[in-house]
Amino acid sequence: MRLLLLAFGFLALAWSGFQPSPAAAHAQLQATIPAAGSVLPQAPQEVRLTFSEPVAPLVLRWIAPDGSELALPDAPRAEGMALILPVPAYLPPGTHLISWRVASLDGHPVGGTFVFSIGAPTQPPAAGTLAEASASGWFVAGARYLLTLLLALGAGGAVFAATVDRNNGAPAWTRRLAFVAASAAMPAALLALGLHGADMLGQPPSALLTPAPWSAATASSFMATALLAALAGILAAISLRLGQFFLALAALVLAALSYALSGHVATAPPRWLTIPAIVLHAAAIVFWLGALLPLAVAAASRGAALVPLLRRFSTIAVPAVAILVLTGIVLAVVQVEAPQALLDTAYGRLLLAKLAGVAALLALAAVNRLRLTPAIEADGSSRPLVRSITAEIVVALVVVGLASGFRLTPPPRLLATAAPAEAHLHIHQERAMADVTLRPGRAGPNAVEVVLSKGDFSPLQPLEVEIAFARPNGSIEAITGKAALGSDGVWRVDALHLPFDGTWTVAVRILISDFERIILTDEIMIRPTGG
Repeated sequence: MRLLLLAFGFLALAWSGFQPSPAAAHAQLQATIPAAGSVLPQAPQEVRLTFSEPVAPLVLRWIAPDGSELALPDAPRAEGMALILPVPAYLPPGTHLISWRVASLDGHPVGGTFVFSIGAPTQPPAAGTLAEASASGWFVAGARYLLTLLLALGAGGAVFAATVDRNNGAPAWTRRLAFVAASAAMPAALLALGLHGADMLGQPPSALLTPAPWSAATASSFMATALLAALAGILAAISLRLGQFFLALAALVLAALSYALSGHVATAPPRWLTIPAIVLHAAAIVFWLGALLPLAVAAASRGAALVPLLRRFSTIAVPAVAILVLTGIVLAVVQVEAPQALLDTAYGRLLLAKLAGVAALLALAAVNRLRLTPAIEADGSSRPLVRSITAEIVVALVVVGLASGFRLTPPPRLLATAAPAEAHLHIHQERAMADVTLRPGRAGPNAVEVVLSKGDFSPLQPLEVEIAFARPNGSIEAITGKAALGSDGVWRVDALHLPFDGTWTVAVRILISDFERIILTDEIMIRPTGG
């Protein structure tokens, strides 16, 4: 029991330690029209949000400068990777706020907010008027964890009973436990489905008492996952009652397929490789985990059927472990892409922790097969094997929990494709305003563009423009570049090297005449290299 408590304590620490920043997303907003932070002389004709992949709208809110919510005259429409919002008939002057929440291709929700102003900026609407992102994602990950354990005990236990434990070497109560777990898979799948719907809408788990989360969930890709998981549980329960091998095998296949129909891997290219890989990977995991408890109990009972049972398990376990390792490597390479991402991203660090757990499992399995099983055949000593398998169970609980945590953070593959190609900043003061654009907006070399105008939107023609970037903590001297005026009226610095990611203070120094200078300042966020 103390080992189990330690395992769950480590798991809770790992989930919190590898939690991604709120900005992490599965689909990412790459551009908006109007541009975020821009000031328009009049109301826009439409609002367009362009994402890194096609999305489905979930929740869209338009907050007026006075904090009231404006009703959209029509439903938003999708055009490729863009989402277009119809504009209300009348938009009052001031700062407007658009709060959006959409579903990515992999079924995971992502949300954000951007502002723009009409006429002149005002104090943005209070944050309290907006729905805060809920913690439902954590509940979804927890429900997925529970469902995986039930499928392992149920479907994995059914396959173990039909193939390895044909002579009932394990006590009968282990089959009864597997039957209970398999039967519980259906309500667990239903719970996971409802929590997924609540997470899609940014609602708390208490919203399960309303129809909205269920409606959203049944229209998502997770519906197929929940359905297959529930069917796998039903078939496993029947197999355990009737002792039918093919029903147990079907339960294992359905359980494995459920992991390929939603989530990160469901959309990872090339799908001809990743879909079979995740199915085989999940099947190997479910069987291995389902076998551990009856193996440990059988070893503790020291029955006459123990040695044949261990031999039959080894015959299946060796190729299963090989499949697990090979498919795991394939999936890791596809999702991580660059080795540096293992350290630079939350997903990569989570994967490293999982790989450490898998390495421990493989080491324990090797000791069991090469040393402890021959020892039982030689002198009947099974106590060391019981302790080793118990350790396997504890480590396996942590590994499955870490794998469930992937639900909380996007893989580097998605971050690389979703990262916007620029960073943008709008600075507006009474005498002048500037739109500053950095490309690519990451640590390292950046091209800088500055568009200037007077505070009343009339043209501004300065003698000279200089832009400076400084760290807010003053740890280094400011990095300064003198801008050159292009024929299109845009001031440019071709290459300015920003060595660090994070927040930088931007100062646009505008020389109006020999006696007048305007300095516009604000802060901008620079992404890490590769982010």
